[in-house]
Amino acid sequence: MENTYENEIEINLRDIFYEWKRRIFLILAIGILAACVCCCFMTLFVTPLYTSTATLLVLTQDESSATVADLQLGPEIAADYSILISSRQVLEETVENLSLDMDYTQLEAELTITNPEDTRLLQLSVTDADPVLARQLVNELAYTASEYIGEKIDVAPPKIIEEGELSTTRSNGNIMMVAALSFAAGVIVTAGIIALMTILDDAIVTEEDVTKYLGVPVLGNIPDRKRGLSKRGKQRGKDRKAGRKGKRK
Repeated sequence: MENTYENEIEINLRDIFYEWKRRIFLILAIGILAACVCCCFMTLFVTPLYTSTATLLVLTQDESSATVADLQLGPEIAADYSILISSRQVLEETVENLSLDMDYTQLEAELTITNPEDTRLLQLSVTDADPVLARQLVNELAYTASEYIGEKIDVAPPKIIEEGELSTTRSNGNIMMVAALSFAAGVIVTAGIIALMTILDDAIVTEEDVTKYLGVPVLGNIPDRKRGLSKRGKQRGKDRKAGRKGKRK
């Protein structure tokens, strides 16, 4: 019983392999079509966004006289600075300095502030459809926030150690990566559907199928001259014979 089961699994895998081989152009065509559709969707319907990032260093006092306790306190102060940088007053002043026709809430939605773990660094990132505007906003925001914190809090203002640069690559999806993933997904889904159809196809085509599924020996066959085997049946018979010859070799 165990040998019969193993033989059945082997035949099914061989049938699936030959179905994949026979329909390889269909599988590749659907993969290419999926990649083209996703690229067209990204190009026509998804607005490209660009991100520019500036980096601030949090100072508790003059670095030349900073103690170990001051350095350890830096990461905690960075969390407070994050709130101050995204405050309404700082955002409004940034928009006014650039004479932009936008509300501070729009800038707040485009702003991301991160504090790498166990560091005194603050990374300000602004994401906008215009890469030039994104760079202007993040740099002006960094200067405005540094001055604002220095005025409101009795500590040294954050030091700007890196200004934002002009981004040339979109931040909301790489088209080449999307195309590659879409192609792979199309190929995998198509191959899976073909494998499922092959497994579920229980049509009796060859003499071996009669013996396998019905358990009776075949004494002879009578060809139907008018209809003959279907194209699919003929191809399956050829594939199975080819598989058996390959296995014998």
